[in-house]
Amino acid sequence: MSEINFLPQDQIQNKQVSAVSGKLKIFTALLGFVCLVVAIIGTIFIFYRNSSVTKLEAQEKNLKEQILAQETTEQTLIFVRDRLSKIKELQAKNSATADFLAQKNVFQTFAPGIELKQLDVADSQSDFSITAPDSAALGDVLQKMKTKEFALGVIDTISYNQSLGYQVKFKLK
Repeated sequence: MSEINFLPQDQIQNKQVSAVSGKLKIFTALLGFVCLVVAIIGTIFIFYRNSSVTKLEAQEKNLKEQILAQETTEQTLIFVRDRLSKIKELQAKNSATADFLAQKNVFQTFAPGIELKQLDVADSQSDFSITAPDSAALGDVLQKMKTKEFALGVIDTISYNQSLGYQVKFKLK
């Protein structure tokens, strides 16, 4: 049987053109599907990264709060340390005052004729100078220097002058 075609000849497509057209339609459909899959994967990736960024921001905020808390704790500890050092200084000064009062009591027991010429009291060291009219009075001073108030005492200088007598400078630690 012969084929009857009622279409005009200018509208009839070539078989090669229709095959290429079919293949292009399949390729276009596949390309559209691939683009759709890439768009879905991209959207999922963006949401995942956004949630990761949100978690990281929350962690950053938490760490900043911890740092601020540690800074205030550190400031408090520094304040306490400063107060403790000041308390120790005051206790040392009180100790120096007590040492001075003990030394004063020993100075008052020196024999008559012994003069205290100079007294310098510091936190860690005291210096004093005396004059003794003769060697007996100087011996009495040295005997009294054996007390615990003068346990770390050292004779710095000693000299003799005919008009004043013995001049001795002591250093106490």
